[in-house]
Amino acid sequence: MKGDMSEMKRTKLRLISIFLAGVLVSVPACGTDADAEDPPPPTSVATSLSPSDPGSGVDSTDSEMPDDDGPIPIPTPSRVAGGSLPIDMSMIRESQLSARIEQATMNGVGYPYALIMRGYDDLRKLEINAGRTQKRFRGSLGVLDSERSDSAFQVDISLDGANPVYSALVTFGETKEVDLDVTNVLRIRISVTSVANYSGYLGIGTARFN
Repeated sequence: MKGDMSEMKRTKLRLISIFLAGVLVSVPACGTDADAEDPPPPTSVATSLSPSDPGSGVDSTDSEMPDDDGPIPIPTPSRVAGGSLPIDMSMIRESQLSARIEQATMNGVGYPYALIMRGYDDLRKLEINAGRTQKRFRGSLGVLDSERSDSAFQVDISLDGANPVYSALVTFGETKEVDLDVTNVLRIRISVTSVANYSGYLGIGTARFN
């Protein structure tokens, strides 16, 4: 009887040893990285939207910026009905007449756009770039209705530095038509002198190339 109990104890001890050995094998060693699997790298998520991405909400026309290393391009004027090309400030060169393009009224007639110039009591000039690509230079020359009634200006127009092809004394309350052949002309020079004793404004209404 005593021998049977000893045998049972030995059997239990062997079973416990086998169980513990299995548990130890299944548990990785603490403090070592050899058997541990590295976690997968995080997945990067794009945070910027490209103008070309559909549904990005970014307008590709608004996102385009001019090159900082070059000048900002000036829009080229386009021809209107009838083939006319309005004079634009990008065409003005060497201005001494405080030139600008805006609406004006001369001799009671309103012009949607006009080349406005300020005349002084000494000779001042500006030049318009025709680029040898235009045929005619046209417009209505006059003194602005906002000027004094005794305003008067001597206006001379020459082509490529030659003698004037147009000369006129322009007074308040009148307009004179300008229509010049500018075929193969590079620059149009407009010279203005106030014949009064003060400066004032005159303009060329609907100044254009044809």
